[in-house]
Amino acid sequence: MEEYNGREMARMKKLIIFCAILLVASMVPMAAAITVDGHNDPGEWNGNWAYDQTQAIGYDTDGPFGDQLVIRQGGFSYPTTIWYDLDPQDDSGPTFTDTMATEGIVPSGFDIMSISARYDPGTDTLYGLCEVYGTPGDLDGNDNIATDSLNNGDDLGDAGPAGSGVGSDESWEIKASQNGNDVWIVLSNNNWTVFDGIPLAHSEVDAKFASDDNPCYEIAISAMSTHFDLSLGASPVMIEIKAGGNRDVPGEDTATAFMYLPDPAIDIEKSTNGEDADTPTGPILEMGDSVTWEYVITNTGANTLSNIVVNDDKIGAITLPQTTLEPGASMSATESSTVTAYGQYANLATVDGDFVGIPVTDNDPSHYLAPEANPDISIEKHTNGVDADNPRGPYLNMGDTVNWEYIVTNTGDVTLSNIVVIDDKIGAITLPKTTLEPGESMTGTDTGTVTDYGQYENEAEVTGDYNAITFSDIDPSHYYCEPPTEVPALTPAGLFGLIGILGMIGIIAVKRRD
Repeated sequence: MEEYNGREMARMKKLIIFCAILLVASMVPMAAAITVDGHNDPGEWNGNWAYDQTQAIGYDTDGPFGDQLVIRQGGFSYPTTIWYDLDPQDDSGPTFTDTMATEGIVPSGFDIMSISARYDPGTDTLYGLCEVYGTPGDLDGNDNIATDSLNNGDDLGDAGPAGSGVGSDESWEIKASQNGNDVWIVLSNNNWTVFDGIPLAHSEVDAKFASDDNPCYEIAISAMSTHFDLSLGASPVMIEIKAGGNRDVPGEDTATAFMYLPDPAIDIEKSTNGEDADTPTGPILEMGDSVTWEYVITNTGANTLSNIVVNDDKIGAITLPQTTLEPGASMSATESSTVTAYGQYANLATVDGDFVGIPVTDNDPSHYLAPEANPDISIEKHTNGVDADNPRGPYLNMGDTVNWEYIVTNTGDVTLSNIVVIDDKIGAITLPKTTLEPGESMTGTDTGTVTDYGQYENEAEVTGDYNAITFSDIDPSHYYCEPPTEVPALTPAGLFGLIGILGMIGIIAVKRRD
């Protein structure tokens, strides 16, 4: 199911991009529109589009949308891999080995010189251009389309929608095919007929040829997306062109063109501190920690991409090492910052680029979590091993040794620093270190001697810092030194009094006995 959803999302993305192209194309007028009139006017084809078939020399295999056009000898099934910029003149006949007829002052008008094509997504129209050596309709090469109708078929024919000059024995054909969908258009006797499987109406075709200045065959087929899949990455549309007549003469020629539909695509992967972190929480960070974001951009399509930019919704524009990527190539960029706020952090990176004006885009989120800090510290002070928080504490004698322990624990969830312990009687207590991780403890000690009788009390205070804020805790401890037992000394008056009392007791005892 996940794989299916992924395919559906990719298909929808392509459809959205294709719709965007149609919208843009409908809003922007073409610099020099193609007029189907049988003339290759300056700026109309090569001057405007510059995508004529040039496979052998300088052909841009990533040509503009719908304009990847390459030409070879023969029809769909002809087994050749020879591609041309301009088709050679001396290659006519059924096996393309015959020399051109030279009866007239120019070569035959039925030997193909070049093929060009242009799909206009704004009008959903496929335009085609076929140039020939000589004059369209001049089968025998004598530069006169109105003679030799009996021998070679040169004939003005009946005036029709395509003009006047291609007789009933002469023809120019175009076949278009994609995944079993086929259309065959034949121009003869100055009109055209639509054949084969696709229900293309005569009104959806416009074809013209000329025999005067800048002559050529031109054709326009409308509603192309109704009959063919012209979405990004669709199968190529194969186009077969044939020029000739009913009589097999050296000038007859056939050529095939493949119009590829580009499939540009781009991907961005954003990571936070080395983690992909597409979903919360992402890495757990503390206030003030460093954050490094990496943006990896990959050309996942089949076409070279240009004008690549990356924007982060929190940071802004990201500096990239370059703005173009070949198919399969990647590049990366980084940005750094620090954690400045608690809570869940999310940002979204978006990459945009284009292939000859076709936009591509992708985005990727990334996250990290900075939990709300709960710093805390605790101290427990013991006297001779007793947690003597309350009086009297352990009983000690004068001169006994006293051992104090100061157990310091980080009871919070963040690291504490600058930890100090002060005893109100002793002063600063030496500790093994000054920082503690969450849950970590350490112990400091000090010793003394009992020098006074009675109740002893001292209090220890610990302090530690987190983000320049000090946290503290206190704990008291006690011990008791029992004073010695003494007989009170008698004064002379007291002694005489004591003797008197004892005498009285003796007299009373004697009288009772008598």
